[in-house]
Amino acid sequence: MMRFSTHIIIHSRMHMKLLLSLLTLFFLSLGLAADEAVPEKPVETALQVFQHEGRTIFALSYKNAPHWHTYWKNPGDAGLPTEIKPENFKIKEYSWPVPQRFIEKGDILAYGYDGSYTRFFELSSSQGQNLKLSSNWLVCKHICIPGKVDITATFDGEKLTQVSSKDFELEKEELISRLNALPKKVAWPD
Repeated sequence: MMRFSTHIIIHSRMHMKLLLSLLTLFFLSLGLAADEAVPEKPVETALQVFQHEGRTIFALSYKNAPHWHTYWKNPGDAGLPTEIKPENFKIKEYSWPVPQRFIEKGDILAYGYDGSYTRFFELSSSQGQNLKLSSNWLVCKHICIPGKVDITATFDGEKLTQVSSKDFELEKEELISRLNALPKKVAWPD
């Protein structure tokens, strides 16, 4: 009986040491994380529509909190691309904006965006309709946080109304400037 109780005490002490070690690491990481605050909303979004050169163009803009970044369609060694998922309609996506190159902790190469950027698309039909779309992303700085927004809006063929999520708005001139800065396809030289 004595051997069994001694074994339990030794085993309990090992568990206690492990638990104390884990708690110490946890509280140390909280102290380090306190230096790197996480914004309440690390990514803001805005869905807008505008007319340009006879086309109706939709713009989904993202504004990352300072020093936070989201990822390009080819995120590099880590990360996940920002996605736009229409729920009840089809879209024709334009080229992605030119990404920036990031070297993340651990010498991990990544491509993405800090600050503000815009993704553009057109509807496959111009009929007025209720639009539902979602966008997913991974936003990173000292930690990475997955994010998502569900957007609903009514499109009457010219303008959006009843947009469910609009954190900010860009001027039409800024949207056109961003559209014109997208990479262009060029013919292969002969």
